[in-house]
Amino acid sequence: MDVGKAISLIFFCIVQKLLTLWLDSKYRHDAWYIGKDIDKLEKLLKNLQMPSTTSRVPRSVKKYLKFKGSEYKAILHFGFTAFQNILPHKYYEHMLKLVCAINIANADYTPDHVYLSEIECVRRLLNDFYREAQKLYGIRHMNSEYSSINYTVWRGYTLCY
Repeated sequence: MDVGKAISLIFFCIVQKLLTLWLDSKYRHDAWYIGKDIDKLEKLLKNLQMPSTTSRVPRSVKKYLKFKGSEYKAILHFGFTAFQNILPHKYYEHMLKLVCAINIANADYTPDHVYLSEIECVRRLLNDFYREAQKLYGIRHMNSEYSSINYTVWRGYTLCY
């Protein structure tokens, strides 16, 4: 699996899983559940100004299960601020690790300007994200996509050097 495919996997599978945990009513008794605030979240996301380079502006967050990968990408890259005052603090801080890692990994590096410090930063952020996800959401919610984060970090590290 190349790094680009792995990052796409993160956008599609992991962001979808997070939205499911946060918004699906079957988790209404869990600390991370924010489905009761979905209208507020919807309004905040609608008010965001997406860059003109965004290929697909996300549809209603109520339709997150039907999102395309580019819609999950837009939520992760630009919509994360909408969750700040809705998602409980420790879950928001956890999500920011994924946001930061993906933004650093997606930076416009040329092959001769990829720095070990950026790769190491992404590795640490994704490893922390993976470990904390197990503690915050429980092992039962960790699927193979979460495990792929560690593979992505290792593979990306070796592909760059």
